[in-house]
Amino acid sequence: YLPLFNIVDIKSVTPAYSNPVIFLFLGGFIVARALEKTHLDERLALTILHITGKNDRGIVLGFVIATAGLSMWISNTATTVMMVPIAFSVVHFLEKNLKADTLNSFANMQIVLFLSIAYAANIGGIMTPVGTPPNVVFMGYLNDLYGTSVDFYKWILATAHVAILVLALMVFLLRKIYPFAVPL
Repeated sequence: YLPLFNIVDIKSVTPAYSNPVIFLFLGGFIVARALEKTHLDERLALTILHITGKNDRGIVLGFVIATAGLSMWISNTATTVMMVPIAFSVVHFLEKNLKADTLNSFANMQIVLFLSIAYAANIGGIMTPVGTPPNVVFMGYLNDLYGTSVDFYKWILATAHVAILVLALMVFLLRKIYPFAVPL
């Protein structure tokens, strides 16, 4: 609106729109839309579940890996929105096929599953600069205030091991707080 109302000329406004941070955001949105359009997120999650989902712990672990992996490349919220319907499908399938005496333990498994998706999306988002908007904003501030930048691979090297450790700790603590043993 500034150029429209002759407050500032257009040449002064347009450099802000060519900032690399804007293009990083745009790239994340494009990747999220492509995943949604092709249903690659569902295929990835189901492939991981096929590998890890042989038991109750494997199902939770599969969702943690898939959610954190997707969240590295698209926003946390978009990842959660993609993964929750897949988890609901798995929960409804298991609910129909489980014996009545295991449903109490299954309730704890559901809590762990959905909390794991929410937490893994946030934890996975820290692993790459595009994983969550605050990372991109931080990179912009780092560049503006200190004239330095962090390369993509250096960001991953600095954060991946911490995120993996926090993911493992998250799964461990959720299993301790909400113990479950669901025979599948």
